Amino acid sequence: MTEYNSSELLTVIREVRRRWRMKLALRGALGVVGLGLIVFLLSAYGLESWRFTAGAIVTFRIVLGVALLGLIGYLLVRPLMRQATDEQVALYLEEHEPSLQAAIISAVEAQRDLGGSVYSATLIRRLVESAVEKARSIDFGRHVERTPVRQYGAMLAAIAVAAIAIFMLGPAYLRHAVSALLIVSRDVEAAAPYNIAVTPGNATVPRGADQSITAKLSGFDAEQATLMVRKTPDAAYERVPLLRLPPFEAAAPIKLLLALALAPQMPGKAPET
Repeated sequence: MTEYNSSELLTVIREVRRRWRMKLALRGALGVVGLGLIVFLLSAYGLESWRFTAGAIVTFRIVLGVALLGLIGYLLVRPLMRQATDEQVALYLEEHEPSLQAAIISAVEAQRDLGGSVYSATLIRRLVESAVEKARSIDFGRHVERTPVRQYGAMLAAIAVAAIAIFMLGPAYLRHAVSALLIVSRDVEAAAPYNIAVTPGNATVPRGADQSITAKLSGFDAEQATLMVRKTPDAAYERVPLLRLPPFEAAAPIKLLLALALAPQMPGKAPET
């Protein structure tokens, strides 16, 4: 048996094993990406339902992280940890290429038992040479799993395109969820896309003076807004409608500027809101 033929046989086995593992990796990646996208969309919907509160952001960050780790471990890492002997790979190749007629598995087994084999070295050499010739006729097994590999790759690309379309054309809360769930370095309060900035905050209003109170909406829109005020600590709250003014920044049309002028008969201290 020549060293050249032996190395060619091992090359065939390594090539088939590599393509087998590539198929497992692509299939696992397809499952991780597909199911991970579903988990993310459900998490985004949950955040929107809970209005992106700090507790909801923390909860769904944990849920998404645990789900992704579980999917990666079960669908990607676990299959790739499987080991296949040369005999198993040879049998796997012949299942996909019946024309080999057990030539590869016979040669592999004969080469493994070369030291204590009952067969002559000449017979073993001929087995290996025959196996290598048949392997050449099938391009050394490079066609094995070619179709599944291409299919899994195309499906991954299709999921990627669909995900981009969903996030670009879908509801705004999906894009908010991307930053809230994936940028974990951000504070949960800063990650919330919905907030109202009220000015001047705590202030003392001189008796008989006017005070303008503004509320700027960020991340959402509203046609009307109401300010709850009371003139004394023991008085009941009164609803005072705020006036809607056009936004100052044309580039941010969803941010509103609302204003209220307090009546001059208000007490000296700013009303409680």
